[in-house]
Amino acid sequence: MSTVSPSTTSTPASTSSATTSGATNSLNSLSASDFLNLMITELQNQDPLDPTDESEIMAQTASLSQITASTQLTSTLDSMQISQNLTGAASLIGANITGLDPNGKSVSGMVSSVTVSGGEAQLQVGNSVVSLSNVETIQPVSSGG
Repeated sequence: MSTVSPSTTSTPASTSSATTSGATNSLNSLSASDFLNLMITELQNQDPLDPTDESEIMAQTASLSQITASTQLTSTLDSMQISQNLTGAASLIGANITGLDPNGKSVSGMVSSVTVSGGEAQLQVGNSVVSLSNVETIQPVSSGG
């Protein structure tokens, strides 16, 4: 039985060191729940004669907090970017623009409405849709009456 615990313990440790040294991108996809499950599994499978150091557990807990905070910050920044794009696009309603539709075809005309699709503002120009990022020229709404 003692052979099972050391082999089980060495697997998470070797996986952990491989993860640390190599694939930082895979850490970005690690959710707080995944991290907590890994930590609990590691604690359950530790060698009772050589338990995990408390400072190591605290470091892992701090990492969990950092992952959670990073995820929340990313979500907030994404929401702010969508909001800014929508505000900028809404100011183009009534303006004449030239841009490219999703097929790369040039479209010119007056912006009649704005929607958000896939996190990006979409301008309705006649029967075509132009992404805000594909707008090439803008002619402001004339103030003359």
